[in-house]
Amino acid sequence: GPSNVKLGLRVVRGPDWRYGEDIADGLVGTVVEISGHGGSTIPSNSVSVVWDTGVKGYYRSGFENAFDLCAIDNLEQGEYYYLNNCEHCRERGFAGYKWSCSVCPGYSLCSPCYMSDKHDTSHTFFRFEPHSQVGLIVPARYHSMFLHDKKRATGIFRDAVVSRQQDSRGGSGEIGQVLDVAKGGEISVRWLSGSCSTHRFGQIDLECVKQTFGGFYYKSHLPVVGAKYKPIMGATQINRPNYGRMLPIGFESPAVFGTSLFGSQSRITELDSRGKDLCLGGQASRPTGGIFSEVFDSSVSSVSGLGVQDKCRLRFL
Repeated sequence: GPSNVKLGLRVVRGPDWRYGEDIADGLVGTVVEISGHGGSTIPSNSVSVVWDTGVKGYYRSGFENAFDLCAIDNLEQGEYYYLNNCEHCRERGFAGYKWSCSVCPGYSLCSPCYMSDKHDTSHTFFRFEPHSQVGLIVPARYHSMFLHDKKRATGIFRDAVVSRQQDSRGGSGEIGQVLDVAKGGEISVRWLSGSCSTHRFGQIDLECVKQTFGGFYYKSHLPVVGAKYKPIMGATQINRPNYGRMLPIGFESPAVFGTSLFGSQSRITELDSRGKDLCLGGQASRPTGGIFSEVFDSSVSSVSGLGVQDKCRLRFL
């Protein structure tokens, strides 16, 4: 299976979702089976997900070159940034993804603070996953709000009402309330009988009877499950940006300025000094020389398969 797919991964609907509203946009689920792992018989590049409502389904994580899911967090894998502090909540060694401001050097946020719009929402950020030195620059949250990209996560969170699934040792149908969801993915439940028990998302045996709100998230800012690199809504990959250096970019028509810049078509007119191809995704200055503009190369990424005069989709973050 793809390297970023792991059992216990918490997921939401992704860019190629085609299954209607049976699973609400924002409902969270858990990856419980991965193709090619442990004798799995599901199609290659696919995963099995149990949604917090108890519904189970199979989804594409590269099958047919389609990606149905995004990873909302990876807390269940116990992956921490031990040497980093969140600059807003000051939590030391936070778990999950690290979000580093592309404008303010050394400023990083944990996922809860990033998704709740801490720091300047007009600044673009890099998303880092544990064990990776490569960040992915994502759109500014301010712009993502206008694209209806901000979603509400719902499911098994604190105060949710849950029942045991039928194959649980505790029997079926018993009702309880979630007391807490720990960072490691452990769910503490108090049952109506008065007893308490601990459960894990990775070995999910709970069904959500009454969902609760689990915070906001920006869908296009999340990793796509199974994709080694699949940008959505302007996300571009980058290693070490050289802030402030300008690159000339040619547009098909100067008329693009003064109109909506989202989805404009441009042509790549210059390859970088390393011979890699350029793809755009940043803020442009005013055009110079009639049909040329300049962008900060912090918005430029290397994307295979593109060359001089090739068309690409230009997205401004």
